[in-house]
Amino acid sequence: MHSKKLSRRTKIAATLAAAAALGAATMTVTSANAATVTCGGNEVCLFGDGGFNGTKVARQNTVGSFPMNVGGLDDRTSSIWNNSNNPVAVYQDPQLDRNDGACAIVRPHTQLRNVGSFWNDRISLIYTNTDQCYAGAHKRSIP
Repeated sequence: MHSKKLSRRTKIAATLAAAAALGAATMTVTSANAATVTCGGNEVCLFGDGGFNGTKVARQNTVGSFPMNVGGLDDRTSSIWNNSNNPVAVYQDPQLDRNDGACAIVRPHTQLRNVGSFWNDRISLIYTNTDQCYAGAHKRSIP
Protein backbone atom coordinates (compact mmCIF):
# COMPACT_ATOMS: atom_id res chain seq x y z
CA MET A 1 0.00 0.00 0.00
CA HIS A 2 2.82 2.40 0.86
CA SER A 3 4.47 1.76 -2.53
CA LYS A 4 1.24 2.66 -4.34
CA LYS A 5 1.08 6.02 -2.56
CA LEU A 6 4.71 6.72 -3.38
CA SER A 7 4.13 5.75 -7.00
CA ARG A 8 1.07 8.02 -7.18
CA ARG A 9 3.01 10.90 -5.61
CA THR A 10 5.81 10.37 -8.10
CA LYS A 11 3.32 10.51 -10.97
CA ILE A 12 1.77 13.70 -9.61
CA ALA A 13 5.19 15.30 -9.19
CA ALA A 14 6.17 14.32 -12.73
CA THR A 15 2.92 15.75 -14.11
CA LEU A 16 3.43 19.03 -12.26
CA ALA A 17 7.05 19.26 -13.46
CA ALA A 18 5.95 18.69 -17.06
CA ALA A 19 3.25 21.35 -16.77
CA ALA A 20 5.73 23.82 -15.31
CA ALA A 21 8.19 23.12 -18.14
CA LEU A 22 5.47 23.64 -20.76
CA GLY A 23 4.43 26.92 -19.13
CA ALA A 24 8.03 28.12 -19.03
CA ALA A 25 8.39 27.40 -22.74
CA THR A 26 5.50 29.69 -23.65
CA MET A 27 5.95 32.47 -21.08
CA THR A 28 8.82 34.57 -19.82
CA VAL A 29 8.93 36.88 -16.81
CA THR A 30 11.57 39.61 -16.61
CA SER A 31 12.13 43.08 -15.25
CA ALA A 32 11.61 45.76 -17.91
CA ASN A 33 13.56 48.99 -18.34
CA ALA A 34 11.92 51.73 -20.43
CA ALA A 35 15.16 52.38 -22.34
CA THR A 36 15.39 48.79 -23.57
CA VAL A 37 11.77 47.64 -23.78
CA THR A 38 11.05 44.98 -26.36
CA CYS A 39 8.18 42.66 -27.07
CA GLY A 40 9.05 39.81 -29.42
CA GLY A 41 7.23 38.96 -32.60
CA ASN A 42 3.89 37.22 -32.06
CA GLU A 43 4.05 38.01 -28.33
CA VAL A 44 1.67 39.71 -25.94
CA CYS A 45 3.64 41.53 -23.23
CA LEU A 46 2.12 42.79 -20.00
CA PHE A 47 3.95 45.15 -17.65
CA GLY A 48 3.51 45.84 -13.96
CA ASP A 49 3.96 49.60 -14.38
CA GLY A 50 2.80 52.18 -16.90
CA GLY A 51 5.04 53.10 -19.83
CA PHE A 52 6.20 49.47 -20.28
CA ASN A 53 8.13 49.47 -16.99
CA GLY A 54 8.30 47.06 -14.07
CA THR A 55 7.82 43.31 -14.22
CA LYS A 56 7.24 42.06 -17.77
CA VAL A 57 5.35 38.90 -18.67
CA ALA A 58 5.58 37.78 -22.30
CA ARG A 59 3.30 35.16 -23.83
CA GLN A 60 3.16 33.79 -27.37
CA ASN A 61 -0.17 34.74 -28.98
CA THR A 62 -1.48 31.24 -29.62
CA VAL A 63 -4.95 30.01 -28.70
CA GLY A 64 -5.42 29.59 -24.96
CA SER A 65 -6.13 31.25 -21.66
CA PHE A 66 -3.42 32.51 -19.39
CA PRO A 67 -4.13 33.34 -15.73
CA MET A 68 -2.03 36.30 -14.66
CA ASN A 69 -1.20 34.80 -11.26
CA VAL A 70 1.18 32.49 -13.13
CA GLY A 71 3.35 35.45 -14.14
CA GLY A 72 2.92 37.39 -10.92
CA LEU A 73 0.84 40.16 -12.54
CA ASP A 74 -2.62 39.14 -11.32
CA ASP A 75 -4.33 42.49 -10.72
CA ARG A 76 -0.97 44.24 -11.24
CA THR A 77 -0.89 45.04 -14.99
CA SER A 78 -0.57 48.69 -16.00
CA SER A 79 0.59 48.55 -19.65
CA ILE A 80 0.18 46.08 -22.52
CA TRP A 81 1.94 45.58 -25.85
CA ASN A 82 0.26 43.21 -28.30
CA ASN A 83 3.04 42.65 -30.85
CA SER A 84 1.18 40.02 -32.83
CA ASN A 85 -1.19 39.73 -35.77
CA ASN A 86 -4.04 38.54 -33.50
CA PRO A 87 -6.25 40.26 -30.93
CA VAL A 88 -6.26 39.36 -27.23
CA ALA A 89 -9.12 39.44 -24.73
CA VAL A 90 -8.29 40.69 -21.23
CA TYR A 91 -10.55 40.01 -18.25
CA GLN A 92 -11.11 41.45 -14.81
CA ASP A 93 -11.84 38.71 -12.27
CA PRO A 94 -13.82 36.44 -14.59
CA GLN A 95 -16.00 33.74 -13.13
CA LEU A 96 -16.37 31.82 -16.38
CA ASP A 97 -18.78 29.31 -14.88
CA ARG A 98 -21.11 32.27 -14.17
CA ASN A 99 -20.28 34.19 -17.37
CA ASP A 100 -19.43 37.46 -15.67
CA GLY A 101 -16.45 39.77 -15.21
CA ALA A 102 -15.34 42.66 -17.39
CA CYS A 103 -13.64 42.07 -20.75
CA ALA A 104 -11.82 44.20 -23.33
CA ILE A 105 -10.18 43.39 -26.66
CA VAL A 106 -6.61 44.54 -27.35
CA ARG A 107 -6.16 44.79 -31.12
CA PRO A 108 -3.10 43.47 -33.00
CA HIS A 109 0.08 45.58 -32.93
CA THR A 110 -1.27 47.82 -30.17
CA GLN A 111 0.87 49.50 -27.53
CA LEU A 112 -1.02 50.67 -24.45
CA ARG A 113 1.42 52.68 -22.32
CA ASN A 114 -1.36 52.97 -19.74
CA VAL A 115 -4.41 50.69 -19.64
CA GLY A 116 -6.60 53.39 -18.06
CA SER A 117 -8.10 53.82 -14.62
CA PHE A 118 -10.70 51.04 -14.89
CA TRP A 119 -8.21 48.37 -16.02
CA ASN A 120 -5.14 49.45 -14.06
CA ASP A 121 -4.16 46.67 -11.63
CA ARG A 122 -7.36 44.74 -12.42
CA ILE A 123 -6.43 42.32 -15.24
CA SER A 124 -6.43 38.75 -13.99
CA LEU A 125 -6.72 36.68 -17.20
CA ILE A 126 -5.85 37.03 -20.86
CA TYR A 127 -7.25 34.85 -23.60
CA THR A 128 -5.00 34.90 -26.62
CA ASN A 129 -5.80 34.81 -30.33
CA THR A 130 -9.44 35.90 -30.02
CA ASP A 131 -11.51 38.98 -30.78
CA GLN A 132 -14.51 37.84 -28.71
CA CYS A 133 -15.38 38.16 -25.03
CA TYR A 134 -17.04 35.23 -23.32
CA ALA A 135 -20.83 35.36 -23.48
CA GLY A 136 -22.09 37.26 -20.49
CA ALA A 137 -18.86 39.16 -19.84
CA HIS A 138 -19.31 42.91 -19.46
CA LYS A 139 -17.47 44.42 -22.42
CA ARG A 140 -15.53 47.57 -21.49
CA SER A 141 -13.29 49.72 -23.63
CA ILE A 142 -9.56 49.88 -23.07
CA PRO A 143 -7.60 52.95 -24.19
